[in-house]
Amino acid sequence: MAGFIENFYYGKADPHKRHPKNKQQAENKIASLTAIEEYLFQRLEGKEGEYFLKYVDLWREIQDDNDLETFIAGFRMGSKFTYDTFVSEK
Repeated sequence: MAGFIENFYYGKADPHKRHPKNKQQAENKIASLTAIEEYLFQRLEGKEGEYFLKYVDLWREIQDDNDLETFIAGFRMGSKFTYDTFVSEK
């Protein structure tokens, strides 16, 4: 963990970089999801296709917002642990 703050400052620590326990299983799920999305989009025409793309885009935005909130909550929790460990007299 030495140099973590410096690495974080220079952008070398990526909080989004994750290593799933079963990488192949995660890749298979992503591939299946992508295939289903493409299959559905190819079969939808006009307004239906537009609405589907809006749905997919909004779902991604919601997930991104949720990821950010989860990251912030985790960071705050870690800060509270640090404060309680090194600063608090309780």
